[in-house]
Amino acid sequence: MPVDRTGNTAIALRRTEECLKKGNFKLLIHPEGTRTRDGSMNKIKEGAALLAIKSGYPLIPVQIEGAYEIFPYDKKRPKLFCIERKQRYTLKIHFRKPIYPNTNDAKNLTERLYYGITGKEYKIYDNLITSQKKNVIVAQPEDWLLGLIQIYCPDLYITEESKLKEELGIDSLNMYEIACKIEERIHVDITNKLGEIVTVSDLRCLTYSENTLER
Repeated sequence: MPVDRTGNTAIALRRTEECLKKGNFKLLIHPEGTRTRDGSMNKIKEGAALLAIKSGYPLIPVQIEGAYEIFPYDKKRPKLFCIERKQRYTLKIHFRKPIYPNTNDAKNLTERLYYGITGKEYKIYDNLITSQKKNVIVAQPEDWLLGLIQIYCPDLYITEESKLKEELGIDSLNMYEIACKIEERIHVDITNKLGEIVTVSDLRCLTYSENTLER
């Protein structure tokens, strides 16, 4: 897809979105938008995350290791052999686990993509705030709960109607661990009600119960 790097990129994004929704395309994006000048990773742009959110397609992070040594930015031709080490340069390509767009926050999804590409562990931020009225903890944004569940089933697409056991494969021990983490972070007692939880929506209803939290 031709992209006007100095002008309006919205046209290329719209055209790419149309192709993705047709279902006949697999899209390769270099999210940095340019080649590295010194071998270090540049800041990732949000275009890939926006397309994933709009189309529903997962992002598959890909890390290319060794490309800068082979073809530095200031060289006109690639180098295949390292004279100092007396051996050919090695190029490694790492394909990471898919990242599903279970949020409408492009910034958050882009951050997850960065950690996926670099192979670093992604920290799920709680983003908890304290209510001034009742002095209770309120979880925001709503995708915090989905992010917690995603730890136990990173390769699956999660919706509010997903069945925790049958569809996501979360067993009783995993469910108890999730409940304990929720109780610890937002002070809601749900471990004694695990039998009532079938879907993600059921878990959310108990988590944001009116008896314990202010919506």
